[in-house]
Amino acid sequence: VRAIKKRNPHILLGQYTVLVEAYDNLADSRADKDVYFKLRKEGWWLRNVTGQMVQMSKQYGTSVVNITEHTKTDNQGLRYPQWLAGRDYRIYFELAPEFDIWFFDLVNYQPRVVADWNLDGRDDDPKNRSVAEAYRKSQVAHWDAVRALAPTRLLLGNADNDLGYDEFRNKLGGVFFEALMGKN
Repeated sequence: VRAIKKRNPHILLGQYTVLVEAYDNLADSRADKDVYFKLRKEGWWLRNVTGQMVQMSKQYGTSVVNITEHTKTDNQGLRYPQWLAGRDYRIYFELAPEFDIWFFDLVNYQPRVVADWNLDGRDDDPKNRSVAEAYRKSQVAHWDAVRALAPTRLLLGNADNDLGYDEFRNKLGGVFFEALMGKN
């Protein structure tokens, strides 16, 4: 990052992060071992009613994290969105203060998987209004924690919607619409 900035001090560089999923296999998570162990320790993996971890896609070796306020806090009083903001800040932005942009992938208006989001012993439809609202509020909680740590960074998201939901309004500095003009 420093070498690129030295060549062009006007370039804007960003760091990619993702809140809603993480590597679920220790062998795949060599760079993110701390995340893997934290998710296991705190029980923050999203599970279905049978207790199985849930994946959005099998191709990446990741499982979904329950980012909602329904999960318990850790011994510091943090849930995953706040904990991950601090972790990513320390690893990426303290070590490379030259990063201008914090980029969030999978900024979705509702979850993409059926699972027990509210921990009531029943699987929830991701379209359920209260589940979708809790999901959006948790993303905003993550961005608020990021903004407190990195107030000068431009926050950008890869969104699946126009961010017109009340929870999302005016929370990011910009948005990328993946495949807006079509995947082909």
